[in-house]
Amino acid sequence: MRVTPTKAKNRFGSICAQTKRGPVFVEKAGQIDSVILSAKHDKVVWVENPVSGDSG
Repeated sequence: MRVTPTKAKNRFGSICAQTKRGPVFVEKAGQIDSVILSAKHDKVVWVENPVSGDSG
């Protein structure tokens, strides 16, 4: 699924529910800018592409 940043912000609860079925791509200016994943999918990303440091 692809959404605009505004739709992702305004429908965050719905977008979070959608992530359980698959990643949601946030598109800006016609290009994918970000990806929203469920915690289940997040573990796959961390194993494949670990990031050092704390982003929080």
